[in-house]
Amino acid sequence: MEFIEQSNAKKQTRISGLRNLGRFGGVWSCGPQGGALLNSYLINKDPIFLDYVKESAAHLEGLRTKEKTDPETQMDRKGLDGVYANIATMARLGHLTGEQHYFDFCVELVKETELFYEPSLKLYAQTYYPDLKVTNNMLNEAASRHLE
Repeated sequence: MEFIEQSNAKKQTRISGLRNLGRFGGVWSCGPQGGALLNSYLINKDPIFLDYVKESAAHLEGLRTKEKTDPETQMDRKGLDGVYANIATMARLGHLTGEQHYFDFCVELVKETELFYEPSLKLYAQTYYPDLKVTNNMLNEAASRHLE
């Protein structure tokens, strides 16, 4: 991180893809970064990379648990891309460690994808809004009918 910050400050290079490294926010700051570092671990077996991926995974599991138990922390929308971004890393981590809870996390996410499916269109939507119980396609369709 120090190298990235110094390089960016000097404007010699612009390394922005890792700007959230170590800052566990949501799905995008954990899943894809975890996957990249998991690749690094598989190459050089430095435990610092595996520790980071495990910490990232624990953060994702914590977010999921908190969202299920505390209505105040539920997301106002869910993106199907977040499912993809996290399953790839969590399943690989489960395979590497043999720990079942990583696979359980993946199964929960896969089951949740049915919220995004729209039988009338035979397609999956990009976004689901839990409070409204609709997808972005449903909202777009309703808006189009309203404008007619």
